[in-house]
Amino acid sequence: MVRQYDAKPLDKSYEKFEQIIYRKQVDFKKPTTNYNGSLKSLYSKAVDQLGLTYRPQQLYLAETILDQLMHSEKAMIEASLGSGKSLAYLLAALMYNIETGKHVMISTNTKLLQSQLLEKDIPAMNEALNFKINALLIKSKSDYISLGLISQILKDDTSNYEVNILKMQLLIWITETPSGDIQELNLKGGQKMYFDQKIETYVPARHDVHYYNFIKRNAQNIQIGITNHAHLIHSDVENSIYQLFDDCIVDEAHRLPDYALNQVTNELSYADIKYQLGLIGKNENEKLLKAIDQLEKQRILEKLDIAPIDIFGLKASMNEIHELNEQLFSTNIYDYQMILMFMMMIFIASIMYLLLKQKTF
Repeated sequence: MVRQYDAKPLDKSYEKFEQIIYRKQVDFKKPTTNYNGSLKSLYSKAVDQLGLTYRPQQLYLAETILDQLMHSEKAMIEASLGSGKSLAYLLAALMYNIETGKHVMISTNTKLLQSQLLEKDIPAMNEALNFKINALLIKSKSDYISLGLISQILKDDTSNYEVNILKMQLLIWITETPSGDIQELNLKGGQKMYFDQKIETYVPARHDVHYYNFIKRNAQNIQIGITNHAHLIHSDVENSIYQLFDDCIVDEAHRLPDYALNQVTNELSYADIKYQLGLIGKNENEKLLKAIDQLEKQRILEKLDIAPIDIFGLKASMNEIHELNEQLFSTNIYDYQMILMFMMMIFIASIMYLLLKQKTF
């Protein structure tokens, strides 16, 4: 006798997409920041409750920032180290939102300061002022996961150690993450390259669930958005959440040119090359070389009228490339011609395989 069990209903904190169980996103409640006083009195209350020293210079900085925001003017302010600028611009942004209802984006130089604002400074202000300030980390759409993408990855028949680990990681992570921020996965090497390739080729379905849409849906209740310079510069003008914020405060703005330069440069690491080489294989029994070898055998058996493939020559070349890759990064010699040669060999081998496959099938 077989005893059948009815499936238990999902916990209210979880939902289901196709066969994927994920943590339900909870919408923001309206902020509670009712206040009728001045910025000066708000500042006095904040420093008193936080146990800080009243500093006229800090108050002046906050008042200057608020004045520029209220008049929609641009200002470049140099604040000395230890001047308490974080509290100053947070209070200015909060006061601006209270008086106008407009949303403010704050861009920081480092992720450390970004985390400090969200996890320490703003919660401390909430407690000190008895407020409920809605603040959220804001990134570009490509930085957030979609459940359709996860579904596509799970259905992909690519089978290797890194991809299999990634699939298991995604299934666990999606039941825990409230934000869907891809950076939480901390992908590196082959996993990252595979994941990036899947993002580039993914075509969203109509019923897809994208975590970025959660931010857009709650935008009106987000008073202060927190981002960093890299995401601010990289943000897409079209269909961007950044467009929903009226004004922007840029902390350590002198670092913006560095991030702008990074946006137009690409890096190629040992792990990147290693992953691409791994897709080809080292001998005729592995990966792409195996497929090419099988096509060559088919050419011989079926007497196809196409040029022969020197599989042993390809194998020797691939072994040489593997050795050069090890030498290149072990000796810290950055020979761009050598790197280009690696990539050209990979490109040629891939094109050769595709052309042969097209002719023989």
